[in-house]
Amino acid sequence: MGCRISDYVASRGWAVFRHEESCLLSEVVGFHRSVLATGGGIVEKEENRRLLGTRTRVVWLRAGSATLLARLGENGDDRPLLRDDPDRNLRELALRRNRWYAELAEWVVETDRGSFRSLVQQIITHFGL
Repeated sequence: MGCRISDYVASRGWAVFRHEESCLLSEVVGFHRSVLATGGGIVEKEENRRLLGTRTRVVWLRAGSATLLARLGENGDDRPLLRDDPDRNLRELALRRNRWYAELAEWVVETDRGSFRSLVQQIITHFGL
């Protein structure tokens, strides 16, 4: 894209962004032995859920809204869907998306606690890598 998501969405719109996101997903799901870190909205399109559910092993890195807000910190303004009232918006996004995450996830990792290293080790151990 070559720019921040907020700038891209402002100039081209959500529909174009989601279309580009889907095209990229369809290209990368076939990569052998790779890790794909998607944005949270990837599950909103049925075609993306189908690709993720049939061509990947999904791990849901689940965190509460307080943790997500703390992680976003100063960068929250770069998230178009979180502007105005980030806490309320995160809760609304979770209500809309969590059922899809739950359907797709082979495994759920709670990320509110624990270091990055320990979370990675849990995933490695779980999948026997």
